[in-house]
Amino acid sequence: MLATETEAVPDRNVRILLVEDDDVDREKIRRFLGQYSRPHSLSEAISLGEASTEIRRSGYDCIILDFRLGDGSGTDLIPFIQEVLGRECPIIMVTGMGSETSAVEAMREGVFDYLPKAGLDRRKLHQALDNSLRWSEMQRQLTAAEQRLRRQSLYDGLTGLPNRNLFFDRLEHACAAFARDRAGFAVLMMDLNRFKEVNDTLGHAAGDEVLREVARRLSPLLRQSDTLARLGGDEFAAILPGAGNAEIASHLAGRLSAALHVPMTVAGKRLVVGMSVGVAFCPNHGTDANQLMSRADRAMYQSKRRMLSVVIDAGSDEAPAPSSQVVIGQIEQAMLRRELVLHYQPKVDLVSGEVVGLEALVRWNRGPGDVVRPADFLPAVEQSRLLDFFTYHTLELALRQAREWLDAGNGTPVAVNLSARMLERETLERDVLDLFERYAVPHGLVSFEITETALLVNVPAAREAVRRLGEHGIAFSIDDFGAGYASFSYLRDFRVREIKMDRTFISSISAGSFDAVLLRSVAVLCAALGIRVVAEGIEDLACRDVLAAEGCRYGQGYAIARPMPAGDLPAWSARWKAEFRSANRDS
Repeated sequence: MLATETEAVPDRNVRILLVEDDDVDREKIRRFLGQYSRPHSLSEAISLGEASTEIRRSGYDCIILDFRLGDGSGTDLIPFIQEVLGRECPIIMVTGMGSETSAVEAMREGVFDYLPKAGLDRRKLHQALDNSLRWSEMQRQLTAAEQRLRRQSLYDGLTGLPNRNLFFDRLEHACAAFARDRAGFAVLMMDLNRFKEVNDTLGHAAGDEVLREVARRLSPLLRQSDTLARLGGDEFAAILPGAGNAEIASHLAGRLSAALHVPMTVAGKRLVVGMSVGVAFCPNHGTDANQLMSRADRAMYQSKRRMLSVVIDAGSDEAPAPSSQVVIGQIEQAMLRRELVLHYQPKVDLVSGEVVGLEALVRWNRGPGDVVRPADFLPAVEQSRLLDFFTYHTLELALRQAREWLDAGNGTPVAVNLSARMLERETLERDVLDLFERYAVPHGLVSFEITETALLVNVPAAREAVRRLGEHGIAFSIDDFGAGYASFSYLRDFRVREIKMDRTFISSISAGSFDAVLLRSVAVLCAALGIRVVAEGIEDLACRDVLAAEGCRYGQGYAIARPMPAGDLPAWSARWKAEFRSANRDS
């Protein structure tokens, strides 16, 4: 805030320099200043050279400058005064022979006030001093405010790191430098893992402290030539000049990631906040800022999906994926425009051919012939504020369709994919039950599928959520079973109705193979527990007899049916039944 007019002049000692070569005029001004009420000190110079030496040696708050001196014009000294003391130092010019034209010219040069010596008295000089010092103080405050605003526009107020604006400015400079001297560099995109849970469980103050601690840990690990920035939320980024190859960049990125493996104490809780890092190189992945950021962002989401600390972009020639923030905004609009739709992939009894269920798979239908794959937008949604809205939107689509089928006399069960992060939501049970009630769909008709690897995120919370929803008759299925870790412990810890064997065990299965023996063992165990085993990823029906012989009676895959809109299911069902009857008759 600027000071008021009465407060603008500081009470501190005011340092004044009088530059005047006439003895009589100098004595007159000295006498007037002696009667000045504010604390001040006075120094004198009689030439431009002497004044220059004095100005360079000491700081001054105000300069009283004669228009004509023995060694030149006082206006010649103005640029030097502004360079050394700044434009905030007021200059009061006095003259005994100046004209109105010279006064205007002096003002243009930067003089604050222009006083003719004829008629100069104590009151006029004191008033000019007061006005000039008040103006000077206001200029200093304006300059300080401008500097604060400039810093706020370039630096993150929470962590003190460069913000998005400064980061992209430096990235564009780095790209321009490459065009000039061909010096490669690396770009890192970094996103904290499960940061939203910190905000949700401990509050935003705790989340802010986590972000500050992350900045404190990462900053010392980078070189002075590097740039570490906070782009917003829990996204950080870095520019590493000279790190133009995978070995150097991976080493630096690994150090950054490892720094967050050490627990931190926030709000009385010990937390381990991991980080996913994506790396792109100039020129390997592009030579302009947007392309490099897209490639680094894509690699970062690969890091999250594959549960790796650091991933370097594959560097393919395909067009880079849009940034996560762009994708999230587009998906939000897509939901409002009802562009998200469900396709359904049947699960069948491999012995009878009966359809035992349908898996609902989301698609983004942007227009005729323009259907976006889930892999292109689900990773961004998974780590965004949009996850809850997206989840319930998808579930609502499935429930609405289930209601339509029920009204038509069709009660085929439907499975909806669920993010493991949703199992940590305290309101999940209430929100899910509310949706079931709204569409009057029996709890046993729509189930949830969740991947085995995703359950590793928070096993206790997932176990409790599965138990609570299971008490209401809502079933769970473990997808990609066998692709992760400690698979059999899940059968003990989670009350699930179904497991879907990962396609890696199915694609090349044959009688007597290791995969067949393993499948038989799982099937025997699951049969004792009342759990259905489904083979997913069936690409060839020739394996059907092997699967059934090993105890895996149910299957799903492209050899049976690809995901399809609900309206295509009746026609597919008719074809499937005919083909299945024909195949059984021939065998």
